[in-house]
Amino acid sequence: MRPNVKQFVQLLAETAVFPAPVVDIGSLRTEGQEDYADLRPYFTAGAYAGFDMRHGAGVDCVGTIHRLPLATASVGTVILLDTLEHVLEPLAAMEEVTRVLRPGGVVVMSSHMNFPIHAHPSDYWRFTPMMFDHLMRALASRYVLVQGNVENPHTVFGIGRKTSVETPTDDFHQAVRNARDAWNDESFGGCLFPADPLVMDVEQRVADGQLPMLSAGRTISQTFVAARDGLARIDILMARPAGPSMRHLLFTVRDDHGDDIAAMRLLALQVVDGEWLTVDLAPQPSSAGRTYELVVTCPDGDADLVVSMKSSKQAIDIGGPLQVDGEDVGGTLCFKTFFRPATGTALDPWSQSGEAHGVARDTDPQEEIWHRARMQAAIDSAAADNAAAELRALKSAESAARVEPASVWARIRGKGSPRK
Repeated sequence: MRPNVKQFVQLLAETAVFPAPVVDIGSLRTEGQEDYADLRPYFTAGAYAGFDMRHGAGVDCVGTIHRLPLATASVGTVILLDTLEHVLEPLAAMEEVTRVLRPGGVVVMSSHMNFPIHAHPSDYWRFTPMMFDHLMRALASRYVLVQGNVENPHTVFGIGRKTSVETPTDDFHQAVRNARDAWNDESFGGCLFPADPLVMDVEQRVADGQLPMLSAGRTISQTFVAARDGLARIDILMARPAGPSMRHLLFTVRDDHGDDIAAMRLLALQVVDGEWLTVDLAPQPSSAGRTYELVVTCPDGDADLVVSMKSSKQAIDIGGPLQVDGEDVGGTLCFKTFFRPATGTALDPWSQSGEAHGVARDTDPQEEIWHRARMQAAIDSAAADNAAAELRALKSAESAARVEPASVWARIRGKGSPRK
């Protein structure tokens, strides 16, 4: 079991999102992971059973996922961690999983999309986020998340709930939000990005240049006009030509009123040359024809920062300039924007009606509030980064006199007078 997968389950377990009984399918703990891959300590409040096709450590019952020896609507939670790639018929397997889940039951699953072949005993599949969404199509409440390059993620996560009129979904949505808030973006595998089945709006993929490094005080911005309503995501093609950095980057999205509507803060260390990063935002219902600006800074940057972004001189009409420190530099960022179509439209990838296709995904009623809280947390953290960088600079400049820059120290602490 990979550390990121274990952390995902641990954080969800702490939200009490898993109703009992819990069935862990693919529970065989392979050699060297007999203790590490044991999930039982996370489920002490209710019955837990390990299920696999082979006997061994962690296995209580042996059988096939294609014909689960369980009664219909008898299971509270099904766990499928890095298991489905070893299942010959994953669609049939997920039909069985859905059958045994009771109303209000939860399925949690993970798999690889970019990973070497590993036969335990066989390795059949690699799953895209869209396929995970399809596998959970009978569950109205569902999330798909990814880690790594959003175009080629190393890990795909899914969590869904089998709802009914007797099982409200607000607590499920809150549990997933809590787990995402608790996720450490600097941990193994990096940030968790949403993988909603959105539709592309603007696209500039041609990379024939690179912008200046995001050193201290530098701002890079790209202005564009959204063509459709429902703007919900921006992907940026990143560049890191040299070694790692422990500084942070801040990505901010502003609307045509100058208001911040999204922000993401992450370690520059997590940037991989030639890979895409995602900034997600609450869908903007009236974005068509409006002007937006993506702004990238390094609030605690210094001269050693070695992170930048790819750019292109190829002319496309996006309705705004690419700027470095307020000056037009020509061309555009290599970036893409995505929108969420209105429910029920022909473009809506969630409108799957009919028994053969499952049900349409529901929406999180607190999504916009949650996004705003995330944005404010990123901006506040960036302000602390900036104050810390200013403190370092002042301490360096005044080191001979041994004078502590008290006002900056007070700002870092966030309140009161500086500590003596």
